Amino acid sequence: MASRFSPVAACTLIAVLAMACLGGLARGAHAEAQKDKKKTATLSGIIYRGDRQKPVADAQVTLTGLRVARDEDIPIRAETRTDAAGAYRFDDLVPLNYRVTIRTSHESEEQVPCRLRPARTSDPDSLVTVLEDGDRFIEQVLITHFPVKAGKPVMKDFDLQCQSVFARPEEKR
Repeated sequence: MASRFSPVAACTLIAVLAMACLGGLARGAHAEAQKDKKKTATLSGIIYRGDRQKPVADAQVTLTGLRVARDEDIPIRAETRTDAAGAYRFDDLVPLNYRVTIRTSHESEEQVPCRLRPARTSDPDSLVTVLEDGDRFIEQVLITHFPVKAGKPVMKDFDLQCQSVFARPEEKR
């Protein structure tokens, strides 16, 4: 009995079936990636000092947190630098309560904008410190509690303008 399919037709059929299977796998992988995206968050914004017309360029922004798993706690750390316009961005963040650290470097103590010690910013749970690191002075702003939730982008601008920790918070009008 003679074969109805030529070898070329058989190879073509196998190739088409393989591509269909791979396409289904790719769609499945894409759907899984989209599902994982919904489990993460994006955080972005501007870092400025005093008013939005004074962006802070080249600031180091670090997020740290602890993800609690069944058998262990997993430390999470993400780091970036601001651009010339003071903008920063973090993608694919695990939803957690993060600690935010913003560091700026200065050549001398006189160049450090915050003269108050101890100090804070307008953000709740913040603390401003100045550290000496060799021949540089590092102004560090620490915000101890910053929740990031999954699903939608978070926009947060940080104002590094410092104020006394003893000053009363400004009344909201």
